[in-house]
Amino acid sequence: MPDTPRIGIIICTSNRRETLMACLDSLSRQDYPAGRMGVWIYDDGSTDGTAGAAGAKLRAMRDSGFSRAELITSRAKLGISQGRNEAARKALEASDLLLFLDDDVRPDPGCVAGLTSVMRGRPETGIVAPGVLRSDDARVLHGAYFLNPVTFSYKVKESSGETYCDWVDPACIMVSPGVISATGGFWPGYYRSHEGVDLCLRAGKAGYKVLYYPGARAVHVMRQEKLSLDRLYYLYRNKFTLIRRNGSVLHRLFLLPLLAAVALPKYLVASLIRNKAFLPGEFSMVTAAVLDGVAGREGPRRERPVVKVEEKKVKKSDFHLDVLISGLAEMGNMLIRFIAGVLVARSLGAEGRGVYALALAAPGLLLGFTNIGLGEATTVLIGKGKYPRERVIGSMNFLMLIIGLSGFAGYFGLSPIILKALRHSMPLDVYMLAFCVFPLTLYWGGNASVALGLSMVRRISWGRLLNNSVFFVLILGFYFHGLSVKMVLGVFILSFLVENIYLLYYIRKESGIGFAYDLEIIKEQAALGWHVFWGGMFLQVTKRLDILLVNFFLGPGPLGVYVVAYSAAEFVLTVPGIYSRAAFSSAAVSSGGEGFSVSSAAIRQSLFLMAVLAVVLALVMRPFILTAYRREFLPAVLPAFILLPGAIMYGFGTLLGNIFTGYARPKEISKSAAISCAATVVLDFTLIPRYGILGAAAASTLAYGSGALWLLFSYLRFSKAPLAEVVAIRREDFRAYRERLSGILRKVKV
Repeated sequence: MPDTPRIGIIICTSNRRETLMACLDSLSRQDYPAGRMGVWIYDDGSTDGTAGAAGAKLRAMRDSGFSRAELITSRAKLGISQGRNEAARKALEASDLLLFLDDDVRPDPGCVAGLTSVMRGRPETGIVAPGVLRSDDARVLHGAYFLNPVTFSYKVKESSGETYCDWVDPACIMVSPGVISATGGFWPGYYRSHEGVDLCLRAGKAGYKVLYYPGARAVHVMRQEKLSLDRLYYLYRNKFTLIRRNGSVLHRLFLLPLLAAVALPKYLVASLIRNKAFLPGEFSMVTAAVLDGVAGREGPRRERPVVKVEEKKVKKSDFHLDVLISGLAEMGNMLIRFIAGVLVARSLGAEGRGVYALALAAPGLLLGFTNIGLGEATTVLIGKGKYPRERVIGSMNFLMLIIGLSGFAGYFGLSPIILKALRHSMPLDVYMLAFCVFPLTLYWGGNASVALGLSMVRRISWGRLLNNSVFFVLILGFYFHGLSVKMVLGVFILSFLVENIYLLYYIRKESGIGFAYDLEIIKEQAALGWHVFWGGMFLQVTKRLDILLVNFFLGPGPLGVYVVAYSAAEFVLTVPGIYSRAAFSSAAVSSGGEGFSVSSAAIRQSLFLMAVLAVVLALVMRPFILTAYRREFLPAVLPAFILLPGAIMYGFGTLLGNIFTGYARPKEISKSAAISCAATVVLDFTLIPRYGILGAAAASTLAYGSGALWLLFSYLRFSKAPLAEVVAIRREDFRAYRERLSGILRKVKV
C-alpha cells in the first residue's frame, strides 16, 4: 500500500448540485484504495445549495475511508482556472499525482487505477487523459487533439489506442506535480475555456509528453442546454490569449490580425447554419470577445455598467480665434501644396500627373461608397455629451475596422473590373499601393471628427500643416533625383500617416482610445450617418466622375491638364476649408440663437473671401500657369476660368453641409448631393465627349451650383435668417479677427 501513489482529486463546481453528487458517487466506486485518494472540491460562489450538499457528501466520504475530503468555498466568481490552482496547492501537500475532474464527469471504476498505472510506468508523461464518452449515445466526446503550428486550429484524432498528442481536454486529466511546478498550473487569465490547451502546450515546452489513453474511460453528462453567451465569449476571446501566450512573434504580428478579421464572418456563417436565424445577442457577445481579444484583456468578462454620464460638456472654443489660426495654417498649406504640386507636375509630366490623379481617385471613390457618415455622427455625439466619450470613440473605431476590411475586399476583389474601366491607364503595382490611401484617409476622418467634437479645431489645422510640410520636404528631397508616380504616392501615404499619429497623440490626452461595441451608440451613429452616407456617396460621384470620364474619353494626357486647371481653381477652397471645421464644431456643441449667429457669419464671410480670391486668381491665371508649370499645361487656363465659379459654389455648399451636420440635420446634405450628382451624370456624359475638358469644367460648375443653391434655401428655412444676413458682408465682420490678431502679436512681442 505505501507504494501506491496518493491521488489528489480536484473538482471545481458552481451551481451544479446534482451532477456533482453523481461525480462523487463515481469516485466512491473506484477500483483504487480509498485511503490513497483525497478529494478537494472548490465551490466557486454557488447559490443553489451545492456547497452544503458537497460538505455533507465529503464528510461521508471521509467516514468511508478517503484520506482527505475538503471543501474550499469562494464567494467571488474567480473562474475554473483559479479554482483548480487553489485546490491544487492544498492537494499537493498530500498527493503524488493530481486528477482534475469536471463536476459533470463520471469516471468508470477502473479509470483512476488505469491513469495512475500509465503515469507510474512513463515518467516522461506529464499529462494523461482517458477516453471520455458521451452519456447519451456512448460516442467518444474527447480524444487526442493536435494543434496546427501555423494557424493554431484544432484537429481531433479518434483512436482506439493510446496516442501522444499536443493536448487533451481537461474535463478529466491526471497531471504530475512536475507539470504544475514547471508551468505554474492553469493560467488564471483564461477564466474558462482554452485553459487546458494552454497547460498542455506549456507542459510540452517544459519537456513533458501529453498522452491520450482510451484504456481508461469516463462519461461526460450531456445536458440539453443552449451554448451560453458567457461560454461563447470565452471561446472566442481566449483563442487570442492562447496565441499571444504560446505563439511566436510572427503569430502575434500576422495571425492575431487575421483571426480578428475572420472571426466575425466565421461566427455568422456558423450561427446561421446552427440557429437558422441571426441572433443579435450572440453577435454582440462575439464582437465583444474579438475586441477584448485584440486588446489583450484577460480574466472574467467585464460587464459594462450602466453609466450615468456626468462628463463635463465640451468647452466651446473661440470661433474667431479658431478661424484666424486655421486661416494662417491654411495659407501655409496652400503655399506648400502649390509648390509641391508644381514640383510633382513638372517632374511627372502631363501623363504622369494624370496617372497620379487616378491613383488618388480610385481609393477616394471607394471611400465615398463606404463613408457611412460615421465621423460626422461621432462629432455630434461627443459634442452634445450624450454618451461617454470613450464609448463613442470605441464604437467608431470598431465600425472603421469593419469598413476597412470591407473596403479591402472590395478594392482588390473588383480590381480587374476597375482597371479595365480605367483602360489600364494605371499600372497594377500603383493601383495596389494606392489602396493604402483608403485606410489612412478613413482613420484620419475618424480622428479629425473626434478632435472636432472635443473643440480641437486648431489641432486639425496644425495637423494638416504638418502633413503638407512632410510631403513637401520629401518631394523636394527626391525631386532632383527624379520622381516616379509610385514615389510620390509613397510620400503622400507617409505624410498622411504622420498626421494621423499627431492627431492621435492629442486626442489621447482628452479621452481613452480603444475598441468598443455599444449597440445603442452604433444605432444612433448609423441613424445620423445614414443620410451623410448618401450625401458622401453622391458627392464622390460628383467629384470623381469628371476625372474618370476625361480619362475614359480623352486619356491620361488631357486628364493631367484638366487636373492642373482643377488644382488652380481649388485655391478658392482654401477659404471654406478655414471656416468649415470651426463652423461644424460650433454647431455640434451649440443650439439655436448663438449657433445660428456664428453659422451665418461664417457663411457670409466665407462667400465674400472666396469671391475676392476668385477675382485675383482670374487676373493672374495665365501667367501663373505659364510660370509655375510647363508650356504643355497652358490649355488648362480656360478650363480653370470656367471652374472658378464652380469652386465657389462647391466651397459654399461644403460649408453649409458641415453646418447642417453639426445641427444633426444631414438629410439636407443628401438632397443637395443627389441634385449635384444627377446634374453631374447628365452634364458630364453630354459635354465631355463633345467639348473635352472645357465641357468637364462647365459640367462641374453647373452641378456644384445646383447643390449649393438648394442648401442655401434650406438654411434660410431652418435658421429663419434673412438672405442679407447670410450673404451680405458687414463692416464689423472682421473686427474680431483684428482683435485676436493684435492679441497674438502682443504675446509674440512680449
